[in-house]
Amino acid sequence: IRGSGDYSGHVMEVWFKNENLVSWLDGEPYVTCPDLITLLDPATADALSNWGEDLRKGREVAVIGIKAPDLWRTPRGLEILTPRYFGFDIEYRPIEEIMKGR
Repeated sequence: IRGSGDYSGHVMEVWFKNENLVSWLDGEPYVTCPDLITLLDPATADALSNWGEDLRKGREVAVIGIKAPDLWRTPRGLEILTPRYFGFDIEYRPIEEIMKGR
């Protein structure tokens, strides 16, 4: 996803397996599961699906991150829903920690 406007010059990548699970901003790990990564139509605020015509090349999207429910942030939740579970050598960082100072 190539940034525009205030985000011009930035690139975000999102890896998904049914849901958006891991993101990178300018090549660096960014928001990851268990926190939520959602793509929206910026004109309507409708959520976009990873399947079908929702995400065609050139479409403008907004990417938002949402804090995961507390259940997924417990030790057991973090055993089964982090980037490592999906084979990525990325340590989970809570979204509110990532967003501090932005």
